[in-house]
Amino acid sequence: MKVFKTSILLIPILCSLVCAAPPKNVIFYIGDGMGFEQVEAAEIYTGSPMFFNVESNFPFTADCTTNSLDGLTDSAAAGTALATATKVANGVISMAKDENGQDIELFTLLEQAQAQGKSVGLITTVYLTHATPATFGAHDWSRNNTDSIGQDYITQTFPNILFGGGGYGLTTTNTSDCAVHYMAVNNSTDFALIAPDGDPASPEFFAALFGNGYMPRKVDYLDTSYPYPFLNEMTTKALQILSENPNGFFLMVEGGQIDTACHSNDIQYCVHEVLDFNDAVRDGYAWVQTNVPSDTLILVTADHETGGLHVDGTVDDDGYPNDTWTTGGHTSTPVPVYAWGVNADMVLGTMDNIDMFEVCTADNTPNPAATNPYPKNGAADIALNVTLQWTSGDGASSHTIEVWTDAGPISSETVGEALYPITCSAGTIYYWKVDEYDAGGNLIAEGTEWSFTTVFPPSAPDGLYPSDGLEVAVDIELSWNAVSNADGYRVFLGSSTEPIRKVSDQTETTYSPNLTNSESYSWYVEAFNDAGTAMSEVETFTTESLPLPEPFYAVSENTVIGLLVEGDRFSLASIDDNYERLMEVSNVPNKNGYSTLEHVWTFNIGNAVSAEFYVDAYKSYSSDGDDFVFSYSTDGVTFYDMVTITNTEDPLAAQVYKFETAPTNTVYVRVQDTDHTKGSQNMDTLWVNQMYIYASEGMIIKHYKASQPDPADCVTSVSIDQPLKWTPGEDAERHEVYLAEAEEDLVVPVSLGAGTTTIDPSTILGASLSEGKTYYWRVDEVRTVDGIEIVATGDVWRYTTAFPTTGCVPALMRIESITTTLEAGPKGTSFGVATVTIMNNCGEPVKDATVMGHFTGSFENEPGVVGTTGEDGTVTFRTTASVKKPVWTFIVDEVTHDDLKLGSF
Repeated sequence: MKVFKTSILLIPILCSLVCAAPPKNVIFYIGDGMGFEQVEAAEIYTGSPMFFNVESNFPFTADCTTNSLDGLTDSAAAGTALATATKVANGVISMAKDENGQDIELFTLLEQAQAQGKSVGLITTVYLTHATPATFGAHDWSRNNTDSIGQDYITQTFPNILFGGGGYGLTTTNTSDCAVHYMAVNNSTDFALIAPDGDPASPEFFAALFGNGYMPRKVDYLDTSYPYPFLNEMTTKALQILSENPNGFFLMVEGGQIDTACHSNDIQYCVHEVLDFNDAVRDGYAWVQTNVPSDTLILVTADHETGGLHVDGTVDDDGYPNDTWTTGGHTSTPVPVYAWGVNADMVLGTMDNIDMFEVCTADNTPNPAATNPYPKNGAADIALNVTLQWTSGDGASSHTIEVWTDAGPISSETVGEALYPITCSAGTIYYWKVDEYDAGGNLIAEGTEWSFTTVFPPSAPDGLYPSDGLEVAVDIELSWNAVSNADGYRVFLGSSTEPIRKVSDQTETTYSPNLTNSESYSWYVEAFNDAGTAMSEVETFTTESLPLPEPFYAVSENTVIGLLVEGDRFSLASIDDNYERLMEVSNVPNKNGYSTLEHVWTFNIGNAVSAEFYVDAYKSYSSDGDDFVFSYSTDGVTFYDMVTITNTEDPLAAQVYKFETAPTNTVYVRVQDTDHTKGSQNMDTLWVNQMYIYASEGMIIKHYKASQPDPADCVTSVSIDQPLKWTPGEDAERHEVYLAEAEEDLVVPVSLGAGTTTIDPSTILGASLSEGKTYYWRVDEVRTVDGIEIVATGDVWRYTTAFPTTGCVPALMRIESITTTLEAGPKGTSFGVATVTIMNNCGEPVKDATVMGHFTGSFENEPGVVGTTGEDGTVTFRTTASVKKPVWTFIVDEVTHDDLKLGSF
């Protein structure tokens, strides 16, 4: 049973009809499933831009988000948002519940136009009771009730024009026999006879129903005549008929089969449906220029993107773009909006699909009052540091802004610009209004009261898996439940040999760590947002005991070049504070007097079919520090690179190199510095904690995560054109590659097939990289197990591009040095004193860097310390207690700065 609108619902609607002056005519084009890549695909094929993608034709553009109440939208929910400015669940056709739980029909753009005495029409290339046209002309809780939707057209909303596919609730019989008696046709010959009768007072109703379902695909008729009218022909005829009404018209035109093509991942089908849609926009635009140019809005957009299409600019032998698809369904990728005419200037930046209703209906007459508040009135989850913004009233030169809460006034100031920064408290309702004044200081409009609620701190994550006491596989994926108000999650992980520490920042609720067999782990998750953090319970689990071969340690070592080697521990078997320290030397014969180091270890590993090399090492900080490269040889003459040590702090984890073909018997492992030039004379030091080779007659362990990044993690002076490369994880069927200037922005990947492990970074960013910037990247590996996709979340790597050859722009900072001394205390005791120096990439001391750290050894009970660097870039910490003959170190836990990132250069 239909539930019609109540008088309560009609009151605000009728007011808008009387008081507003929206565009007289609206042509609303919807490319179903058409994202930016679908547009580009058609442009690659034709070699020219789509008509609606030319700025001189459509000067106003925007990105549009499309999510429904269920998240990823379908056409019914997206169409309802476009037609009614209301978010609904998927499958719903312009219906909702009121505050009493009663069914209500949402007022659509088509119905509003009819209430203003305008003529209206619906055109599509799928059947007319399909989801998108239905949201404008019908009301139902399910898009599948096509018979009911068809009855809505011919018994309730009566669109003047119904052109498209027939069947599914609409026939030439039921349309011609309905209350308004449509002229109903089903072939091109009869369609040509449809024409306006020249009498504006005579309502005209036309139904052109072609076939029984979708109209034929354009791609199937490239070499022969199409059996029905094309979309542009239906559009032009509809405009001729609707424009006879002196009150104006509303026309929705859908390119409905772009979506169908993309569900099938069929690029040829997609291209020709986009071209058909483009022709309809072009001809509608041309008709408007001649007939009703001054009071018409043309709006071109999509309900959502389908297929996750990506085109790289190349073409196949038939001229179609080479394509990559990530799904056969819809995506949340923003879609384009193009606008021309009345209210077109409202289309800008990033919008949501519910904003299109206002573009079609807004009053553009002068208004002296402040409008368009940001945050929007009633908005929730607003950041604590927010800048209040609004659109100035016409004629306003200054603005008096008042802000208050339920507890009382916050501020009242007069400002010249239409923005006002404010720092808020978490979980609080703020009220504000803006009074507008002219140049003479006269009040021209009192402000409307607006409100917003700031974000609450997140809830503590729960549902952690693995949980206490579980024994799990070594390739387990950590997971937890999403919590309200979380901007992201920090994952902390430790083991019996490593303290709990942060290992990853995640926007999703999963993380794939590198685990070891037969090990105990502890972990927890911290949710965070602007308002604070919330920590989960700490969970513990163990990994299953899979047989691993005994590691092979070095049996001898030899300093080829370099004089200083501290710690005669060539086996390097223990994980403790006893590192082997190797330092470069200078004035080496035949090396031009520059600093060098070369050290070789010898391993005897016997016969093996698989082998892996592990090394846990880090290097010193210095202004021109070299990286250290580990390589291997089976003859002691020819060496092959394995891993590069770029990190300048203890990584607490080994780097791994998996031999493509296992060496046998004697293996030589060499470490060298990477630069023997005059500009790199600092005496760099390498610390090696543990190093060994696993060798086995069978498979050792599967590594599902991507590894061995190139550029290597933390490397600097990288060319902006250098491609990203990596070693794929075992069994990977797809690679999801992320790249961004900030770790938290690693959210939109580019998908690559299993055989592709290199990519141009500009392909991911959509633009060239900048010089002297740090970039973060990650590769997630996707494999299928028992029909289920499993994602091995990659480690986050970073590298810094080369700085310009002229000038230096501070962008990065690093820990230049940590100096420890003793200060005499009472009765033969000593205090520990640590001085940390922070420098930027231009070689200058960094002021106002916040340094957090802690003392170890004899001072391990000291609380953590925090300090700020001075003009000389240093900050000094002193223990509160003194002990006799202390043995200790100082460790920097974190360094932050408002303008600089911590990096390596």
